[in-house]
Amino acid sequence: MAEKRTRGEARNGKLQSVAANLFLKGGYDGVTVDRVVELAGGSKSTIYSEFGGKCGLFISSIETLCREANEPLTRIDYTGLDLEHSLKNSPSIS
Repeated sequence: MAEKRTRGEARNGKLQSVAANLFLKGGYDGVTVDRVVELAGGSKSTIYSEFGGKCGLFISSIETLCREANEPLTRIDYTGLDLEHSLKNSPSIS
């Protein structure tokens, strides 16, 4: 059963998701806290209190993207496989 997220967790997740998309498209310098808030909702004070500011939001957003991208690899059982077979049996990640 999936865990129930609190409103704060859902809000922070939305901020991270919107910020990650903006950072990927515009780079760090191309993103402002104001723009993230404009698209995700919430407030600047939330970004500063939860993430410490733009830099913390950037780090948190990119870490979350990396975890999500690598998550399918954590479900693979590599027991008994050598490196070559492990790589050939890994699912492709889009």
